[in-house]
Amino acid sequence: MLYFGVVVALTLGPALWVRPAPDPPFVLFVAFVGGLLPMLAATTCSARGPLRVHEADPNLLTARTGTGERTVDLGQIARISSFEFLSRGTYDSPALIVKDRRGVRLGVTTLEGYRLVRDAVERQAAMPVVPAPRISRTARRILDEALPAWWEFLRGWAYSLYGTAVGVACLIVALEVART
Repeated sequence: MLYFGVVVALTLGPALWVRPAPDPPFVLFVAFVGGLLPMLAATTCSARGPLRVHEADPNLLTARTGTGERTVDLGQIARISSFEFLSRGTYDSPALIVKDRRGVRLGVTTLEGYRLVRDAVERQAAMPVVPAPRISRTARRILDEALPAWWEFLRGWAYSLYGTAVGVACLIVALEVART
């Protein structure tokens, strides 16, 4: 979803600059927001600081996020997806976005958090009463295996180069469309 927003912004931005639309500020605003909105939605639930497991109920996981404290019930996980944050040209460790049955989302970015989520998924799979959570392929890969740091670094650079190549290709296409 993030790539779609970036492609829209990179395609519409230069084309509208060369050949303006009837209402250019609105269209440029939509292109800009379309590129940033998916990234902002994932960063609002990302954990900042240590994760806390409640002593009274070990299924409850609390962390401070950009919008306040969030508590996720690890015994009632509905969906797990992943998101990678871009910083300084490389990708940081990916965040597992855990959503429970109440709709609370929490982004877990530490190895301890990955372990807690993995254990919770295994416990939930063992209980036939609770439906199994939906887990994206990337999140499943993160839960199943921990890649070495050097591999994550190389993969981050490969993603950065790929994103740059896609951006340049979109810019060339946009300029050619605007020229004709």
